[in-house]
Amino acid sequence: MTDRTVSRGRAFRSNSRSRRFRRKRGVSDVIATILILALTVTLFASIFAFVGSFPSPPPQNVSQFQAAIVRTANNTYISGVTIEHLSGPTISGSNHVYLESANHVSDWQFSLSTGIPIYWGLSGNSSSNVWNFGQTWSTTFNHLIKVPDNITVYIVTPTQLLYSVTLPGLTITTPPSIQTAGTWPTNIGTSKTFEIYATLGGTLTGLVDKVNLAGIPGLSGNYTLTKAANGTYVYTTTSGASTAGRWYAVLYVSNSLGQTASASIPVVVTSTGGGGTASQLSVTVGMSIQAPSYPAAQSPSVYFFATVTYTGSTAGASVYLNFSVNEFVGGKLKATDVKTAVPGTGNTPIAISGPSSVTIYSASTYTFTWISNSTVTVYGNATVTKSVGTATGSIYFPIKKVFAGIVFFTTSTSNPTLSSNIQHSFSHSCGGSCPYLYVDLWNNYTTALGGPSSVSFSGTVTTNTSGSSGKTYTIGATTVNQGASTLFSLITSSGNPARWTTPSGTARGAFTVKMWLTISSGGVAIGYIYDTFSVTLT
Repeated sequence: MTDRTVSRGRAFRSNSRSRRFRRKRGVSDVIATILILALTVTLFASIFAFVGSFPSPPPQNVSQFQAAIVRTANNTYISGVTIEHLSGPTISGSNHVYLESANHVSDWQFSLSTGIPIYWGLSGNSSSNVWNFGQTWSTTFNHLIKVPDNITVYIVTPTQLLYSVTLPGLTITTPPSIQTAGTWPTNIGTSKTFEIYATLGGTLTGLVDKVNLAGIPGLSGNYTLTKAANGTYVYTTTSGASTAGRWYAVLYVSNSLGQTASASIPVVVTSTGGGGTASQLSVTVGMSIQAPSYPAAQSPSVYFFATVTYTGSTAGASVYLNFSVNEFVGGKLKATDVKTAVPGTGNTPIAISGPSSVTIYSASTYTFTWISNSTVTVYGNATVTKSVGTATGSIYFPIKKVFAGIVFFTTSTSNPTLSSNIQHSFSHSCGGSCPYLYVDLWNNYTTALGGPSSVSFSGTVTTNTSGSSGKTYTIGATTVNQGASTLFSLITSSGNPARWTTPSGTARGAFTVKMWLTISSGGVAIGYIYDTFSVTLT
């Protein structure tokens, strides 16, 4: 064997080993790649499954609201709450607003376990109302809440809390403010006296007020304004401006807390202007309810009274006063009346010397269509002699129809209703089967009208003939809830309705039935109901 052959054989064996080695390395690369891919897929699948098992976040509330408390003018009480819907979807009026008071006040808005239906606080007060963005929800408290008190507001749906906030009702010390200021007359004559007036607001404890007149020709110095009976602060100059023109008086106001306010008051002086002081006469009007004597086919009557305030200095002037009434029912003028004032007929005057006030009552009563859908304006018209002048005051109030009641006969005791079995003008042949006598009262005084959860009524029902006192049935205090009615028989036997019979000693014939009820809440009379009808028994 030659060296070339040996070399060729070695080369062949060497190439064969190389090929075997290359084949083994190729198989290992494929397996490794598959394993890496499998591991990668498995790892990412495990991570995806793990992350996917997390619970989805709850839907986020996209509605936005802004709530605010409503304060009285003096900032010492909270009178209500408003909530403005700033953005977000429409909210159903059947959802609810809950209110909480840090001082645990007892108004109905805070005691409803189911919350206040949203539609109660929207314009229209209809259960079909919805709360759109831009609308304001509001509620007014029956009793003012004294600050400090924090009011917490919640708006909820059956599945979600939409909004909550605590509104701080802190005691606010507002600085003094000059709300209005001016002169009377507005066009002042040269060398004529005039009046500087101002109305002030804010915290006026320890008030110091000074008006500086140095900017007006012929006048100088600082002077204190005096509070008049009508609440206005007034200073009357003792002399006038010497030169015509537009000048300025400067008013400075401060309180015991060191808070201040100031204002420049234009003083217009001309050669043809006037002088003196403004009207010093004012009238405020009120009413005093007088329930009519029972039985009386009328609603409760009232005496009017007026307080006439005179801030001037004239002595021995005579006050003449009368009252005029405009009563509207359903938007139409129903009645007008004029009542003179005491102390006698013919509108006898009462003397007044300023500065003072006198209170004058009407010489007779006026009877309204009480507890009906009506509005009433009462005017008090005063004339004071010795050139003091005239003044008129008024009081306006609406009367809602929130109660109704009826007394009636019926021949059936099967839950008589107004739609059946009721006899309000009755003619009947008893023959041993006289009718039953029932009373029914409805209470429509709902929380939407600001009413209490329940009221009570009490009174009497009489059945009599002419010349006879008849028979009287007394109705003790009976409760009726909001939106409900109370139906009962006036005459019972062993707890069951019993038939009415004629009063002892009277013959069968024509009878008059009269009912007089007083409606009360918390021991205070808030209304009256009168009902009457005739019955003929043969």
